Amino acid sequence: MLYTNLAGAIVALGFAVVTGQMQDGLAFCRASSEFVQALVAFSLCSALGQCFIYYTVTEFSPLLLATVTTTRKIFSTVYSVFRHPGASPPRLCGAPQRQRLRRSRCGVPGAGQPAATESLTAAVLFVRRQ
Repeated sequence: MLYTNLAGAIVALGFAVVTGQMQDGLAFCRASSEFVQALVAFSLCSALGQCFIYYTVTEFSPLLLATVTTTRKIFSTVYSVFRHPGASPPRLCGAPQRQRLRRSRCGVPGAGQPAATESLTAAVLFVRRQ
Protein backbone atom coordinates (compact mmCIF):
# COMPACT_ATOMS: atom_id res chain seq x y z
CA MET A 1 0.00 0.00 0.00
CA LEU A 2 2.93 2.31 0.67
CA TYR A 3 4.23 1.91 -2.87
CA THR A 4 0.77 2.38 -4.36
CA ASN A 5 0.26 5.63 -2.44
CA LEU A 6 3.78 6.79 -3.20
CA ALA A 7 3.35 6.13 -6.92
CA GLY A 8 0.01 7.98 -6.89
CA ALA A 9 1.59 10.94 -5.12
CA ILE A 10 4.47 11.08 -7.60
CA VAL A 11 2.12 10.93 -10.60
CA ALA A 12 -0.18 13.61 -9.11
CA LEU A 13 2.80 15.84 -8.32
CA GLY A 14 4.14 15.39 -11.85
CA PHE A 15 0.80 16.31 -13.41
CA ALA A 16 0.44 19.31 -11.08
CA VAL A 17 3.84 20.61 -12.12
CA VAL A 18 3.37 19.91 -15.85
CA THR A 19 -0.10 21.50 -16.01
CA GLY A 20 0.98 24.52 -13.97
CA GLN A 21 -1.50 23.87 -11.17
CA MET A 22 1.20 23.41 -8.53
CA GLN A 23 1.69 27.15 -8.03
CA ASP A 24 -2.05 27.83 -7.80
CA GLY A 25 -2.49 25.02 -5.30
CA LEU A 26 0.37 26.18 -3.08
CA ALA A 27 -0.89 29.77 -3.20
CA PHE A 28 -4.34 28.59 -2.16
CA CYS A 29 -2.89 26.56 0.73
CA ARG A 30 -0.88 29.58 1.90
CA ALA A 31 -3.99 31.76 1.78
CA SER A 32 -6.32 29.33 3.55
CA SER A 33 -5.11 27.82 6.81
CA GLU A 34 -8.58 26.33 7.39
CA PHE A 35 -8.24 24.33 4.19
CA VAL A 36 -4.79 23.06 5.20
CA GLN A 37 -6.15 21.96 8.59
CA ALA A 38 -9.02 20.11 6.90
CA LEU A 39 -6.58 18.54 4.41
CA VAL A 40 -4.29 17.30 7.20
CA ALA A 41 -7.25 15.89 9.14
CA PHE A 42 -8.53 14.13 6.01
CA SER A 43 -5.07 12.72 5.29
CA LEU A 44 -4.70 11.36 8.83
CA CYS A 45 -8.15 9.77 8.71
CA SER A 46 -7.32 8.25 5.34
CA ALA A 47 -4.05 6.80 6.66
CA LEU A 48 -5.82 5.37 9.71
CA GLY A 49 -8.51 3.88 7.48
CA GLN A 50 -5.86 2.20 5.34
CA CYS A 51 -4.33 0.71 8.49
CA PHE A 52 -7.71 -0.83 9.35
CA ILE A 53 -8.09 -2.13 5.81
CA TYR A 54 -4.63 -3.71 5.90
CA TYR A 55 -5.32 -5.26 9.31
CA THR A 56 -8.65 -6.72 8.17
CA VAL A 57 -7.15 -8.22 5.00
CA THR A 58 -4.13 -9.74 6.76
CA GLU A 59 -5.89 -11.03 9.89
CA PHE A 60 -9.17 -12.16 8.34
CA SER A 61 -9.67 -12.19 4.57
CA PRO A 62 -10.33 -9.98 1.56
CA LEU A 63 -13.83 -11.47 1.40
CA LEU A 64 -14.64 -10.22 4.90
CA LEU A 65 -13.30 -6.78 4.00
CA ALA A 66 -15.49 -6.66 0.89
CA THR A 67 -18.50 -7.77 2.93
CA VAL A 68 -17.92 -5.17 5.64
CA THR A 69 -17.31 -2.41 3.09
CA THR A 70 -20.42 -3.26 1.07
CA THR A 71 -22.58 -3.50 4.19
CA ARG A 72 -21.29 -0.15 5.44
CA LYS A 73 -22.05 1.51 2.11
CA ILE A 74 -25.57 0.09 2.04
CA PHE A 75 -26.33 1.31 5.57
CA SER A 76 -24.77 4.68 4.76
CA THR A 77 -27.01 5.04 1.70
CA VAL A 78 -30.14 4.01 3.60
CA TYR A 79 -29.27 6.41 6.43
CA SER A 80 -28.75 9.23 3.94
CA VAL A 81 -32.14 8.60 2.36
CA PHE A 82 -33.89 8.71 5.73
CA ARG A 83 -31.87 11.72 6.90
CA HIS A 84 -32.72 13.79 3.79
CA PRO A 85 -36.09 12.47 2.58
CA GLY A 86 -36.78 15.40 0.22
CA ALA A 87 -33.42 15.30 -1.57
CA SER A 88 -33.31 14.79 -5.33
CA PRO A 89 -32.24 11.40 -6.62
CA PRO A 90 -28.53 11.33 -7.59
CA ARG A 91 -29.35 10.78 -11.27
CA LEU A 92 -30.93 14.25 -11.43
CA CYS A 93 -28.16 16.09 -9.59
CA GLY A 94 -25.38 15.72 -12.16
CA ALA A 95 -26.95 17.34 -15.22
CA PRO A 96 -24.40 20.20 -15.56
CA GLN A 97 -21.52 17.73 -15.27
CA ARG A 98 -23.02 15.45 -17.92
CA GLN A 99 -23.59 18.42 -20.22
CA ARG A 100 -19.98 19.57 -19.76
CA LEU A 101 -18.77 16.03 -20.49
CA ARG A 102 -20.87 15.84 -23.67
CA ARG A 103 -19.47 19.17 -24.89
CA SER A 104 -15.89 18.08 -24.19
CA ARG A 105 -16.43 14.89 -26.18
CA CYS A 106 -17.73 16.95 -29.10
CA GLY A 107 -14.51 18.97 -29.19
CA VAL A 108 -15.73 22.24 -27.68
CA PRO A 109 -12.54 23.88 -26.40
CA GLY A 110 -12.41 24.49 -22.66
CA ALA A 111 -15.71 22.73 -22.03
CA GLY A 112 -14.30 19.58 -20.43
CA GLN A 113 -12.88 21.06 -17.24
CA PRO A 114 -13.69 24.24 -15.35
CA ALA A 115 -10.99 26.87 -15.30
CA ALA A 116 -8.49 26.68 -12.44
CA THR A 117 -9.81 29.93 -10.98
CA GLU A 118 -13.35 28.53 -10.93
CA SER A 119 -12.11 25.46 -9.06
CA LEU A 120 -10.21 27.58 -6.57
CA THR A 121 -13.21 29.86 -6.09
CA ALA A 122 -15.44 26.86 -5.44
CA ALA A 123 -12.93 25.48 -2.93
CA VAL A 124 -12.69 28.82 -1.11
CA LEU A 125 -16.47 29.09 -0.91
CA PHE A 126 -16.68 25.52 0.39
CA VAL A 127 -14.12 26.20 3.12
CA ARG A 128 -15.83 29.46 4.14
CA ARG A 129 -19.18 27.66 4.51
CA GLN A 130 -17.63 25.19 6.92
